[in-house]
Amino acid sequence: MTAKDFTKVREDVQIEGLRTNRKIDFVHIGTEEVEIESSYLPIKDSADDYMSKKQLAFFKKVLLNQKQDLLDKTLQTITDLNEDAGNKRMSEEGDFAAEEERILTELRTRDRYRKLIHKIEDALIRIETGEYGYCEESGEEIGIPRLMIRPIATLEIHRQEEHEKDEDIKEDSEYNHKLLNSDENASSSDGQI
Repeated sequence: MTAKDFTKVREDVQIEGLRTNRKIDFVHIGTEEVEIESSYLPIKDSADDYMSKKQLAFFKKVLLNQKQDLLDKTLQTITDLNEDAGNKRMSEEGDFAAEEERILTELRTRDRYRKLIHKIEDALIRIETGEYGYCEESGEEIGIPRLMIRPIATLEIHRQEEHEKDEDIKEDSEYNHKLLNSDENASSSDGQI
């Protein structure tokens, strides 16, 4: 499904007898159709309760647009790779190696897109279930500013920092373990001919 499947756009809106060219989006949140102006930013709207229908509609629209953009880029990557495979014959080994590296980079990028699309889909589900905007560990508010920067966030900032610190410690530990093992292997092979 695309962003257009979820939203309807109406331009030339009649407001109190005046015609304007404001763009209004209608976004479905559950069974309800929520109206938001295309210029709406939830960070400016302190009148709404946290994760109001209007805010949820805004984030749903953002997520759907990001998902569509990633799907478009993925499709373009596939098209480019297919065209390259059909059009190019590598004559020199250096050309082949460079092309192979470019293809591997494209495939890694496509895999990152796939993972990000999955996170976006999870966020869209959280919007529908009413869990969006709340930390999946503590239940605390993630906060509008954080969601504006990273709409797929599932942890409030302090929990995210703890996870990153734990991950850094784990990576350092694994690196040190590998380093020790390589030193032991090097010293045990020194005595052998």
